[in-house]
Amino acid sequence: MNFIYILEKEFHKKATYTMIPMHNGDVYKTWTDIYQLKKNYDYLPTIDIEFGIH
Repeated sequence: MNFIYILEKEFHKKATYTMIPMHNGDVYKTWTDIYQLKKNYDYLPTIDIEFGIH
């Protein structure tokens, strides 16, 4: 919902969506691990999502 809020704020428009129950196979939570990007490519993101969408 935070991502939707950021989009609404950027586009100055209220999103239209319908909340439905989760389906079998939907992922409840995920955790991003960028360790391999840092290790293999010396990459560390510096732009936050809100600035990046803008």
